[in-house]
Amino acid sequence: MNMRVGLCVVVLGMMTACGGTPYAPPAEAEKSATDNSATTVMPMPDAAALAPVQSPQSKVDEALGKAIWRLVDARDAAGARIAAIHAKPGVPFSLVFVRGRIQLRNACNHIDGEYRIGEDGAFAIDKLQRTERVCPDPAEMAAEDALYVVLGKVSHIELPTNGKGRLRIADESGHVLRFEAVPVPGQ
Repeated sequence: MNMRVGLCVVVLGMMTACGGTPYAPPAEAEKSATDNSATTVMPMPDAAALAPVQSPQSKVDEALGKAIWRLVDARDAAGARIAAIHAKPGVPFSLVFVRGRIQLRNACNHIDGEYRIGEDGAFAIDKLQRTERVCPDPAEMAAEDALYVVLGKVSHIELPTNGKGRLRIADESGHVLRFEAVPVPGQ
């Protein structure tokens, strides 16, 4: 009986130690020996003008963390809907912001990175990375690929001061992603 309890504690400890966000090496793509997936790391667009999250930007950071941001619209530079992103089956993509990190949810791959907010809405995602598993549905894979490219180039963010309503993220070429706030339980 005591041996079983000890074994359970060891196994639970090992499972806890293995959790968390996977580390992506600074290589363009590296194969994982266990799951035949790869991780791609995208460089950050011109981040020289961006500062670490600080006040008054810390207010934006706090507001971002008070909601889960569900994707409601994606447009290209001409204002046309980005068909691949809108064709995603099932639950729409969403973003979660926590202490300088951003994570894409409702995707078949794990996608995350670090974000920084500068003055006048300057915004960048640094060290954007994802696993490269093949999604079971080709439409989902195409949607994820298209969104990953836009997220890798974002340069501007607009958020209502109360943190409610809509979030707008844009890149320098004119792609615009719009998200609606879904309140986080308990906040």
